[in-house]
Amino acid sequence: MGRKRTFLSVVLTMAIVMTNPIYCLAEENEAINTTTQEESVVEMTQETEPISINEEENFELNEENIDAEETLKVEDNKAETEELVEDVSDAEEIIETEEELEEAEINQSNYLYTTVSGTLGKPGDYSLLPLELTKGDYLQAKMVPPNEASVDYDLRLYDENFNLLAVSDYATVMLSGDTTIDESIGYVLQADMQVYVCVISTGNGSTSAPFSLDIAVTRNSKDMYEVDETAVKAATIEFVNYSGSSITRNINSPIDSDWYVFNVEDSPAYDKMRIGLTNNSPNGCKLEIYQNVLGNSSYYGMIKIGEGSGGELKLPAGQYYARIVGNNPMNSFDATNIGSYTLSIEPVGRVDEISITYIDGSGREFMKNYFPEGNYYKIAYYDSTYMSVIGQAYYLDEKGERHPSPNAMLHGLTINHSQLELGNNGMAYANGGGITDNMGRYQIYIPVIKGVGLRKYVSSRLTYYYDFMDIMVDSRDNLDIKAVDHFYLLSYSLNN
Repeated sequence: MGRKRTFLSVVLTMAIVMTNPIYCLAEENEAINTTTQEESVVEMTQETEPISINEEENFELNEENIDAEETLKVEDNKAETEELVEDVSDAEEIIETEEELEEAEINQSNYLYTTVSGTLGKPGDYSLLPLELTKGDYLQAKMVPPNEASVDYDLRLYDENFNLLAVSDYATVMLSGDTTIDESIGYVLQADMQVYVCVISTGNGSTSAPFSLDIAVTRNSKDMYEVDETAVKAATIEFVNYSGSSITRNINSPIDSDWYVFNVEDSPAYDKMRIGLTNNSPNGCKLEIYQNVLGNSSYYGMIKIGEGSGGELKLPAGQYYARIVGNNPMNSFDATNIGSYTLSIEPVGRVDEISITYIDGSGREFMKNYFPEGNYYKIAYYDSTYMSVIGQAYYLDEKGERHPSPNAMLHGLTINHSQLELGNNGMAYANGGGITDNMGRYQIYIPVIKGVGLRKYVSSRLTYYYDFMDIMVDSRDNLDIKAVDHFYLLSYSLNN
């Protein structure tokens, strides 16, 4: 065909011993361009409801994204694989460059990475990065496109015969100045082979703004859940009978992406979603929440609506995606201590009513027809003791019928009226907290603060010195939703 193509070949080999397993390939390599296709534009509209967040938690939300009502452009032009194969196979000259590998000693792990960049001027332009890999290698690639709304680049992986092995193809969606999502792929090599990582323009290109392409290869990967680098590979999280889910995984490279998908039902039992991330690795990671504005299709237009380490999110009914990504730079990733993270997600029910059904503590006894304040339970004070309050929280449906409120955060409080009468306000209150189970049941433990025995009751055998106590359980979201009961706190008794 008379057209010369020049492209970079980075060769990753294992011709070294296990004690020298991490290599750092040269950064700032060039990628080349060819032209194949035309551009087409599809328009769409996204409408969602606003969301809110518990400000006490560490989670930052982009409320403009979730409350957007504007036209989004999606570049939807698919380059044909056959044309790409023909262009490459007809190339008259291939220049292969072996980059020097820097060696670093790692125990029990093999990890290689490189970074390249390039520009794609127009629809159909592409850049290829050939890699020679061995069976069992886990290849991860992440491409950050130019931050321009009209640009749509896809990321693909081909085998040596240009069969498509993996693809990342998100629609370009930018709202309120937010950046478009990166394209990421993962693939476990089933045999020794040369593969081609391809960045291709399926929409408009840019001659001034480059893309960046990060490559990581993990050898002897211990992550049995891979590959899940794209939303289409997301692991489904289900909430059986409103129970939450907890998943422990790891970030095995600085460009690792772990995707999860979950549904929020149109029910007061899903009034909020409680999402948490804990990490025990020196390699940092963060949590991101996305929506697919194209709906439940095979094509994804992702907008990021929140990021951080967790919180309680008020999300409209629909489908959402959680992504865990590393936030350490490529050159500071510690492969000797991968560690793990734990992602937890659970629905939180709205609380409209709370009941107190049981009070327990040391020396618990029901005082019927004894003390003048009424028939209530008595709790005896002993050093370092706790009492507990048990009950259930409910939400009311549109018919006013009760339903258990799952995973709701409640607050317990006791008030000593004797301490208040003496002006000892600091000694009058004790607090505790708890979360309901999937049936709305709770048990809250509250410290028992020593009473003063200000009140007295004389029976036929004993004289009781006690304090009259209030016990209250309320909703953390609405302090007006509460249940109140009473009990006696016994300081001591004397024989008559």
